[in-house]
Amino acid sequence: MMQRVFIYGSCVTRDGVELWPDYGMELAGYVARQSLISATAPSRSKDFDTSTISSPFQRRMAEGDIRGNAVAKLTSNSDDLDLIIWDLTDERLGVYRVPSGGYVSRVVDYTTGIYRGQAALNTPIRIGTAEHRTLWEQALVEFLASLESSGTRDRLILNAIPWALRDEEGASTKTAANDPEAFNAVLAEYSAIAERHGVRVARPDVRRILSAREHQWGAAPFHYTQDSYRASLDAILEVL
Repeated sequence: MMQRVFIYGSCVTRDGVELWPDYGMELAGYVARQSLISATAPSRSKDFDTSTISSPFQRRMAEGDIRGNAVAKLTSNSDDLDLIIWDLTDERLGVYRVPSGGYVSRVVDYTTGIYRGQAALNTPIRIGTAEHRTLWEQALVEFLASLESSGTRDRLILNAIPWALRDEEGASTKTAANDPEAFNAVLAEYSAIAERHGVRVARPDVRRILSAREHQWGAAPFHYTQDSYRASLDAILEVL
């Protein structure tokens, strides 16, 4: 019998789904581009206009981020899922505090006309800063309490796959936009925080984590080779 899995995270987990049948898993749902901070502190929908987002998927994710719908999706149909795989890559750009209340994730570019509030969005709260860390841990406590209430907390696993330092040909993946060593340091810190709160953490063999030059979404330290996705799934099964 296949395990029904809900992904809360990013392409880091989603791009390996084609391999899931080999691991006895099938996709039951997916929420991306939603920080744990915005998921537990929603904003006012009327302050945003998502009609300018051409991609239906990106528009749905932005609207979910604004409303903070990830927790509801994970808890409202708890009988329909066996496992929740969570990853932190979409935390990478931090969040904005919305002047009228709540937060939104910076992985969505709300400054391109989507945000229509009277006051401008504040200075970004970047991941790894003391402010972000405090907000994130507070959100984590609330998140886990909601999962506990719905009976799904013991189904949660954090997929702590690091960003690849090199691609399959040995070239560095560091760019002006993405620094894998810096992100991996933050990932290790936040994963340890989650682990202290009782979250099971799957850490794959880093020797198998490589970026794919010909990935369907382009080269990036979080776009991996097929064996990297298998390494991640192997680590998840080991935790299970």
